[in-house]
This record gives sequence, structure tokens and C-alpha cells, in this order.
Amino acid sequence: MPDPLRDIILDFREAVLPTGVPRRVDVTPVAGKATLCIGPRRAGKSTFLFQQVQEDPNGREVDFVVPMPDGARAPVQVCETLAEPRTRKREVTAPAQAMAAPGGRTGTVVTRDEEETIRVDGGSIEVVPAWRFLLDVG
Repeated sequence: MPDPLRDIILDFREAVLPTGVPRRVDVTPVAGKATLCIGPRRAGKSTFLFQQVQEDPNGREVDFVVPMPDGARAPVQVCETLAEPRTRKREVTAPAQAMAAPGGRTGTVVTRDEEETIRVDGGSIEVVPAWRFLLDVG
């Protein structure tokens, strides 16, 4: 690699990034419904996701969370398949960690067509095909 390019890359890696403008996005969860943040660019979606990860003591992130009537939050991950071991580990770890938070008992991984129950510390993760998840949520 040419020295100037290497120097630029090293400088960038050592640079301190600006913190940005503080912003707070408030979304009131509805029991039994998924919290989904959509909208035009610069509407606060990234801020909302960042603040959710920051509020979690372990910095974990799942694809979305369904607030339950009892106040618990059910984490949901979405992926095409869990067939590859690395994908399985990644997609199961996020909801398993989220379930470790107070009130977490169950999690869901939505796939194209797989079904199973995965036992984890403190609960279980249901792996369901997308069609079943959509029928159950409705």
C-alpha cells in the first residue's frame, strides 16, 4: 500500500469523531404491537436506534421489540436462515442477551421457513417462519 494512503487510513482510525447534536426521540410503546421507526431521511430513525442501544446497559441491538401487555419487551430478530453456524450464533445471541434484561422471558427469530424452540438461560427463543409470525401478530 502506498505510504500516503496508509497514513490517511491510520490518521482516520485515530481521529476523534464529533459527538453530534444531542437529540431525544420519544416513542410511546403500545402493548402487543411492535415498535417500528420509519420515515423520511433525517427524521430521527438513526437517533432513535442509537438511543435504544445506548439505554441498554450491554449495548445490544435487536431488529425490533414487541412491548407486551405486562410491560415486558419481547426481542425479535429477522434473518433468512439459521443454517450457517455463525449466523445462528449471531441471530440467537442478540435476543438471548435482551431477554436477560428485567422482564425478558421470550424472544423470537423470524426466518424464511424454519421452526424450532431454542432453550437459553432464563427462557426460550421461538424460531418461526415469516408467514406464521405475520399471522400470529395480526
